[in-house]
Amino acid sequence: MKRGSRRAGTARRRTVAFLLCLAVFVPGQHLVEARAPADAYSADDALADRIARDRPGHPNVLVLMLDDANAADILFMPKVQHRLVAHGVSFTQALAPNPLCCPSRVSLLTGQYSHHHGVRTNSPPDGGFFVAFLDGQPAGCGAWRSHDDTEDVAEVKRVYVADAARGKGVARRIMSALEEDARAHGRKRIVLETGTGQPEAIALYEALGYERIADFGHYRHEAGVRSFGKEL
Repeated sequence: MKRGSRRAGTARRRTVAFLLCLAVFVPGQHLVEARAPADAYSADDALADRIARDRPGHPNVLVLMLDDANAADILFMPKVQHRLVAHGVSFTQALAPNPLCCPSRVSLLTGQYSHHHGVRTNSPPDGGFFVAFLDGQPAGCGAWRSHDDTEDVAEVKRVYVADAARGKGVARRIMSALEEDARAHGRKRIVLETGTGQPEAIALYEALGYERIADFGHYRHEAGVRSFGKEL
């Protein structure tokens, strides 16, 4: 388990912080606009060209996620140099949802802006964001934030586990990390909201000691909403 909120740091790391999460959509076009020398053209490049040619009208999607990178770091990224720089790739559509690490990562994983997913900062005690790894690969994530701007209550946000990692205890480990971190930053209670369409999640929360509370948040009036809370 690695904590995203502890990676905000020095001025060097902020050099290109605006490029933390960049999503590019180029419908019906090749991402490569200038070809590198023939000896740099690989089998992977040929496959990419064939897919783009055989599926006209489908978007090519390239997602770049850089974490506190420095412009000189490209010298240590040979694959990036080969696949992007050497081909003269240019970007015609780009989006940086947030200039901070944690909110931007959550936006990438959830497809929502900060005002929806609730992660607005990198630094405690306002919240934290965690990524779970299984066999060296990202397997899930979760976050917590201050609830209603109080200093006593934490709110769980965006707990997600990849399909291939489900049933292996990843969600329990994420929840444990969120609770431990919220407790370490002075929170005495933790709350969350889910829905009847997620019976597995409800079963997990109940098994972890969460109890039904009055519904809250944007969807509190929806019929399927279920809110839970637990003392820390």
